[in-house]
Amino acid sequence: MIALLILTSLALNILLIKQFSSPAVVDGIFKLKLEDTSAAVATVGDEHNDANLHKPPPAVSTIRVEDNNNVNLHEPPPDSNVVYFIVTASVYKKGAIRKEQYKRGILSLIRSLSDTNIAYKIIIVENNGERPTFLDDFGVDVLYTKNNFIQTNNKGVKELRDIHDCIEKHNIPDDSFVVKMTGRYILERDSPFITQIKFRSVLVDCIVRFGSYMSPNNTQSEDCITGLIGMRCKFIKEIEYPVGNEVVEWKWAKKTYDIPLANVIAMDRLGIAICPGSNTYFSV
Repeated sequence: MIALLILTSLALNILLIKQFSSPAVVDGIFKLKLEDTSAAVATVGDEHNDANLHKPPPAVSTIRVEDNNNVNLHEPPPDSNVVYFIVTASVYKKGAIRKEQYKRGILSLIRSLSDTNIAYKIIIVENNGERPTFLDDFGVDVLYTKNNFIQTNNKGVKELRDIHDCIEKHNIPDDSFVVKMTGRYILERDSPFITQIKFRSVLVDCIVRFGSYMSPNNTQSEDCITGLIGMRCKFIKEIEYPVGNEVVEWKWAKKTYDIPLANVIAMDRLGIAICPGSNTYFSV
């Protein structure tokens, strides 16, 4: 009887072992565990890859780079290569001819610069006090001074004071290149002067037509045409005021002697129509 019970127990144990050690069951358990593990690894890997693709490391700032680009495109820093065009004007009484001359002159500058890749800023300076004028309609900055009321018969003193006031008011950096243009004068298409501005070397400190408008020349002299002239700002600020019967053109020309000659471009033609003291234009 006891032997029968032992045999029965052994047979039952063998059946149980075969059931739970079945290859299908064992394989199924391990397959499930391996699949779960693979799924977990794949998930971790995906998250890691996503982090690399979509989340830049802390050392990289995409926003900061974009902000810097915006600054460069829309508001150049003070030390950038911006050329400042100071256009002098004196609008007095009700002269229809003079008004038309200013319109043609200023529009010729705007047109000439729009056809180039020059980084520029145009500032009109008028010297009969602040008030509404047609100069406000050109879409550029206008500075009104009262320098026409300075007690002097020397117009060059008033004009140079306007230029110095404009430089100070607009905080034009010393290293910036400044072009002074008489507002009534008309820039010609394909002006050689504008071409020089466009392609000038960073070493150029002055672009000038030497001699008087009646007798211009190609070499450095003590006279020059100031209806269209370019000079680095720091030198313009040092130009002396004319005294007595001196003309301001002599003072501009004199300042070129303080500039290394290699940095002065003496033009043989400016490409601008001028009408000094009259309404008759001629090209220089």
